[in-house]
Amino acid sequence: HVIIHVKDNPVIEHAKELFGSKSLVCYWFMGVYSAHGEMELGVKNAHLKEKVCFCKGSPYCEWETVW
Repeated sequence: HVIIHVKDNPVIEHAKELFGSKSLVCYWFMGVYSAHGEMELGVKNAHLKEKVCFCKGSPYCEWETVW
């Protein structure tokens, strides 16, 4: 069980300023971290799911996966 908690990310903060709750940058980061889990750590099916999103009003982004 893994939970990734991202706060104070300048890319996500800027995307929120530009696009608000319609920003897709958090999905891009979820893909990056999922690929990292599969490629670097050898975890099969490390597909992250969004729990909360900074762009949608939360004070941070949080993604979770269970394998």
